[in-house]
Amino acid sequence: MKDSVVESRRYIQQGVNALGRSDLAEAERYCSQAVHACPDDAKARRHYADVLWALDRKQEALDQIDAALVNDENDVETRLRAAEMRLLAAKYDAALVDVDRVIDLDPKSAEAWALRGRTMRAKGQAKQALADFQRSLVYEPRRRDVLQHTAELYQELGEPHKALSALQTWADTYGSGEEPADLFAAQGRTYMAMNRYGEAARSLQLARSRGAANPEVLAMLAEAEAAAGHPTAAYEAAQQALAMAPNDPRHQELLQRTAAAVPPPTGTIRR
Repeated sequence: MKDSVVESRRYIQQGVNALGRSDLAEAERYCSQAVHACPDDAKARRHYADVLWALDRKQEALDQIDAALVNDENDVETRLRAAEMRLLAAKYDAALVDVDRVIDLDPKSAEAWALRGRTMRAKGQAKQALADFQRSLVYEPRRRDVLQHTAELYQELGEPHKALSALQTWADTYGSGEEPADLFAAQGRTYMAMNRYGEAARSLQLARSRGAANPEVLAMLAEAEAAAGHPTAAYEAAQQALAMAPNDPRHQELLQRTAAAVPPPTGTIRR
């Protein structure tokens, strides 16, 4: 038994290395050999499941993760991976069974509470999801993905001031100049909901400069600039949005509306 475990772990390491190189065929070969060498090794089956998932063989991956749990039903890492896979496969109730088992084993697991929040959010239970995310933040207060989810949920629940507070905490996890575009886009959206259009425009300009120059952000920037009393900047952002999505009637209407508000050049009389 000991020799088979050693052999299995050797194959696992080779499989993990291949997966790191994105060589899925080689990773699948090594991880399947790991399972064959020691079928009772939960770790071998978990890694094999990861490779099968990457190969888009989702049911086979779930079968392997279930087999791993049969071998070690209280392995926290395997339970979390099982919950993650079931969530991504839209098997929400089954995901909750796994994540709740992890919470029974480790009530202070920030990862488990975060995964529970994501599952409840996917089920459309925003308030419960928010409570789960807040519980995750008790144990890991600067966890960025959870802060982002929390801000989005506050926004959905019509509490933009609380959303802005979560966004500020998220921003504080970065050094100055390191904040991602998504953060500034979320700030812009939140300021828009609060009718703070000048601040919304500044945040959305930062989102654009950090790489979030997509039609949605550009259209929102155009709306913010227009509401802040900057018609020329609004028109320019609307032009950029339409250039990226020329067939979208919303952007066509936005361009027409912002163009109409641009003042004529000095000395020119509109007819």
